[in-house]
Amino acid sequence: MNKEVMGLNEEEVIKSRNQNGSNALVIKRNVSFFGKLIKNLGDPIIRILIVAFFVTLLFSGGEGNLFEALGIAASVVISTLVSTVSEYGSEKAFRKMQLEAMRQTCEVIRGGKYVELPVEELVLGDCVSLKSGDKVGADGELISGEVSVDMSAINGESAEQHKSAMGKGESSELYRGSVITAGKGIMRVSAVGGDSFYGRIASEVQDNGGDSPLREKLSALAKTLSKFGYFCAVIVALAYLTNVFFLSGEFVYSVKNVIKELLSAFTLGISVVVVAVPEGLPMMITVVLSSNMIRMQKQNIRVRKPVGIETAGSVDILFTDKTGTLTYGEAKTVCYVTGNGVRSQRSVDLSPSERFLLGMAAVHASESRVENEGMLNKRKAVGGNTSERAVLNEYLESGDYPRGTYCQELLAFDSKIKLSAATVSLKENREYSALFGETLTVIKGAPEILLKYCNSSYRCDGRRQKLDKESLSKHLEHISSKGIRALAVITTSASPAALKKANRILADGGIPEVAELMSEACFVCFVGMRDELRRESPKAIKTFREAGIQTVMITGDSKTTAVAIARECGILEGGSNEVVLESSELKAMSDSEIADIIPSLRVVARALPDDKSRLVRIAKSRGRITAMTGDGLNDAPALKAADVGFAMGNGTEVAKESGDIIINDSNISSIEKAVLYGRTVFRSIRKFIVFQLIMNLSAVGISVIGPFIRIESPVTVMQMLWINLIMDTIAAIAFAGEAPLMRYMKAKPTPKNEPVLNGDMITRIFVMGVFSVMLCLYYCNSAKISALFGGKESPVFMSGFFALFVFCGIFGAFNARSGRINILSGLFQNPVFVTVMAAVFCAQVAMIYFGGELFRCVPLTVEQLIEVIKLSITVIPAGILLEALMKIGVKRRETSLLTVAGIPSLR
Repeated sequence: MNKEVMGLNEEEVIKSRNQNGSNALVIKRNVSFFGKLIKNLGDPIIRILIVAFFVTLLFSGGEGNLFEALGIAASVVISTLVSTVSEYGSEKAFRKMQLEAMRQTCEVIRGGKYVELPVEELVLGDCVSLKSGDKVGADGELISGEVSVDMSAINGESAEQHKSAMGKGESSELYRGSVITAGKGIMRVSAVGGDSFYGRIASEVQDNGGDSPLREKLSALAKTLSKFGYFCAVIVALAYLTNVFFLSGEFVYSVKNVIKELLSAFTLGISVVVVAVPEGLPMMITVVLSSNMIRMQKQNIRVRKPVGIETAGSVDILFTDKTGTLTYGEAKTVCYVTGNGVRSQRSVDLSPSERFLLGMAAVHASESRVENEGMLNKRKAVGGNTSERAVLNEYLESGDYPRGTYCQELLAFDSKIKLSAATVSLKENREYSALFGETLTVIKGAPEILLKYCNSSYRCDGRRQKLDKESLSKHLEHISSKGIRALAVITTSASPAALKKANRILADGGIPEVAELMSEACFVCFVGMRDELRRESPKAIKTFREAGIQTVMITGDSKTTAVAIARECGILEGGSNEVVLESSELKAMSDSEIADIIPSLRVVARALPDDKSRLVRIAKSRGRITAMTGDGLNDAPALKAADVGFAMGNGTEVAKESGDIIINDSNISSIEKAVLYGRTVFRSIRKFIVFQLIMNLSAVGISVIGPFIRIESPVTVMQMLWINLIMDTIAAIAFAGEAPLMRYMKAKPTPKNEPVLNGDMITRIFVMGVFSVMLCLYYCNSAKISALFGGKESPVFMSGFFALFVFCGIFGAFNARSGRINILSGLFQNPVFVTVMAAVFCAQVAMIYFGGELFRCVPLTVEQLIEVIKLSITVIPAGILLEALMKIGVKRRETSLLTVAGIPSLR
């Protein structure tokens, strides 16, 4: 060992660590459980509930109102606690996974001895020994040897790079996170911890992002509900005072009485504000996000930030990697072309002699080695570069092996000459030594290098024939147009001495003459390799298109390869307005020019890391809700910048830290599922809001009208507390169980500027709320009902009214859940809803018979109970009729738009 690679001694290590720090990455301090709890208390709806709690506590008297205040407090505490526990647990699990992934060791030379240490203990100036399969633990320079490096985690490019020691004309820089795929060497550490490229990116992406679209929409909803509550409070207070001062005829005017009634009106108004706020909404949002997080985890999707689920459902443009997301992320052999022009998909389809020659090239002209795997001793390629492993693995799957051969001399693959070679002895194989001779050199490499030296090829029987280069070149062009990369396999009569000479020249930093290895070159076959498209990708892309989501593929591959994959998976459909750009073209364009073409953009080839962040920023500036996939260090800033970042499970820890959702299987079909779950969450929230506000509007309406029909308290405070319990808290669980239905993926994404409460929802809330109020008024003013229940003054009458109000809410929940003419649509895919509503119905029946004076309940006869149910169940056909009328309205609007556009409607 020379002095240069003796490594640091103990004293130098301590000095370096004191001056430059250790190699540990700076990870932001976790937000404590209490910190997350405080943050969740800042939710806009929660803030309204907290205000309502204190107002109810301060200005309302009586035991019942105390219970109401406690009910609000319980809603706030439960929803924030569940949300905090969910977020904290998810973050804690992610941190555990992150720390486990960082437990990496490396072989370091210290004081002339090789020692194995955790990468965190590396210091500036350390000498690290590297070999095939090692993950580089710090930034540094190669000071000895040569290696091939997979830097896809750093730069996103799938092609391996060649690195050699200083002074040999090749780049010698290595970066933390890259992987050695071939060769060996010694690296001197030049940057550690936060000063490394990996560490700098890791620090940059740890800042907190802005509010999600859901939080922004809920904030707007909170303001709307506040205004609605204040308006209703004023109306109710005025109605109360009008009745007391002018209509009752019993008021005795005095300062004391006026002040008393004004205070009563104020108290009533405050109660209306409390009623108008959907107390169960925070609980429902928490439950629906948490329950869907659990579902998603079972489908290879880990959610780091719960609000990222809903954001995924709003996405309208997806920027996705090719490698590992649309494709499997590893090269596989997909075809073979022999000298006769015969094309086959598997090596087993080649002739025995062709397969034998291919096997010698795969086994011997390679740094990959064959190992037995598992109990069945299945052979598998280990080490070497990706191309070598791909060729060898496919050959081994055939069950063949070039028996009776051994390698005399190996010339490992080198990017300077774009080939690898091996002189192989065939002496122990009588059959093929008689055909090919006792020694034969097999070479595999770039077709443009090898093909020009070949004048002959092998026939099926192993004899030689004249090579038709023109025909073979056409085959090569054809497979290249499909995004398939080809390797040529040939044989020559080069001697072991020729290979040794080439090795010496390469070791000295020179470039050997390839022609010296090409004597009697004979073509065996082309091996076509490609990172194959995942079978799920075309379906996922089609689903995205139907869902109104634009997919843009960003790849470091060539334009030809990128276009071939994009066509195969359906991103490119052959439309005239589809835009395909290379990074250089993108760089030459201004932001405004890019913004104009983004709706037509489909592919960015030869992409650089900055391209992703730039595209996300520009798309967001045009109001698009963006999603980005990524797995490498270079993807981290774009993942952080996007509205929702999908980090791949096989990616770097920094990428996972930057993402909102981790796709454990790195499959685009899992992103499709995440979008579906996101849409399900948002629809569930909207359904619950419709249900809640119909109930609240009904309660406010009855409170306003009650005094005018001589019913001072249509619903008592204790009854309202019961209604809040079963219709807010328990119903939240029912709506949270909505199943993800594929029909949600047929709709367009919700625009970023569309509020949670849209026009259709307002129509449903208003119409069904008014219908429920009218139903209650009919009950109160019907002579038939009055006779059946013993008159308005009868306790039975008010007990029946309470039952009617609750039953209207239960049956109305079925309309709100479906939002369609067919209220049974998807009903039994949410068994929790059916169970909860059945339980609430039974609980209300029990309350009628056992609630007693506290809840102003007296038992009803069977006839009276049936009459109440018959009245309340009419909300279902009323809801169905409303949906039918709304559907007719939508069709008429669509017909009008087509007429304006000059397009004939199809009848």
